[in-house]
Amino acid sequence: MSIVEKIKKIVAKAESTTSPEEAQAFMEKAQQLMMEHGFTLLDLGKLDDEDPVGVDKGARRMTNGAWEQAVLSMLGPYYGCRVIIEGGKMLGVAGRESARVTFLLMAPFVVAQVRAAARRAYKAGEFTSAGRARTAIGNALALRIRDLVRAEREKTTGTGLRGMNALVPVDSVQAAMEEAYGKLGKGRARSLRTSAAGKRAAQGISLRKQTGRAPATRQISG
Repeated sequence: MSIVEKIKKIVAKAESTTSPEEAQAFMEKAQQLMMEHGFTLLDLGKLDDEDPVGVDKGARRMTNGAWEQAVLSMLGPYYGCRVIIEGGKMLGVAGRESARVTFLLMAPFVVAQVRAAARRAYKAGEFTSAGRARTAIGNALALRIRDLVRAEREKTTGTGLRGMNALVPVDSVQAAMEEAYGKLGKGRARSLRTSAAGKRAAQGISLRKQTGRAPATRQISG
């Protein structure tokens, strides 16, 4: 069984359990394996051969509307990859293979947490509907991730390093995206409305970084 298959099985267990404690334990194990796998690639110096830059077109279908798009668009750079919105319902992912795999494994787990947090908040009377709760919490989470990405960029400013990772220049990722899609335009920025209750709930949603290495090797894409 490959490391990716093993991690996928662990993440599937995290998504299927009804116990938050079990889900957290499974995700910690998956993240531990991803960290170990990343360290192996870095230590062997085989990122070019074993962790290539590429694009996964149509990698995930979005079914939760604008808030899911906002969350995943921010979550991609958090894990070191780029997200491409394909026609509003599908998305593609560009970057190193390890970053793409991490994002695609974590995306459903993060989205499920938003939905679960929304159900709890609605039942607690903090929102007038479950839909409003999902939108407020999802938007708050997107803003939270955006701030984390910005903070990471600020830490690496002035280091002389560029790109998704110190070893992968942005130009390589951009070239892969243009080869897969042609010329890409930027989506129109929109206001992400939330509330105090949404922000509180978003703070409780678990985000795990791909690797615990020094900031230079975790540089977020520009």
